[in-house]
Amino acid sequence: MCGLQLPIEFDPPLAEGEGVLIGMGYGGNLGFAMPFTRCNPWPDLFDWAKVASMQLSYVASRADSNKHLYEICHIPRQKKGHNKKTELHQLGRVLAHMCAANNDKPPIAISQDFHGSHLWIAMAFLGLLNRTYMTDVPFFGECIYFPMYKFIPNFNYCVLLYKKTHPVFNQGDAV
Repeated sequence: MCGLQLPIEFDPPLAEGEGVLIGMGYGGNLGFAMPFTRCNPWPDLFDWAKVASMQLSYVASRADSNKHLYEICHIPRQKKGHNKKTELHQLGRVLAHMCAANNDKPPIAISQDFHGSHLWIAMAFLGLLNRTYMTDVPFFGECIYFPMYKFIPNFNYCVLLYKKTHPVFNQGDAV
């Protein structure tokens, strides 16, 4: 995951039934608190136009406390070159690693901003994304849709269930 795999441990450890929240979002205009001058000692080898102008961050937190926030993956990005499919696959890899680190239990919820490339993520968690797009995606390939209209009339959305057992919820624009 992101080139570096770290064990994810919480202190105190999660008790049975406690969950983890995952947040993801883009930050633009990567800058520093103080101005700096670009220094390019290798002008023929380094092009500032190709340097990332955005960052995608995945953070984790205990569901019962907001005391600590752990950045678990940080990806520099250009404004172009990624799309809905790549974002779904990247989140799937992050969630698969979270499950592996948590006795095959997924986070209870994720939140993301509504960047245009996050559309398939929101659709997947609402049961609106065609399952054919999810079958080869880590984590999402092991999920099913549980329809809610059986319990809430005229509510045509679903809950995403990991391995037919664990619901995973979504909140948009919360980060």
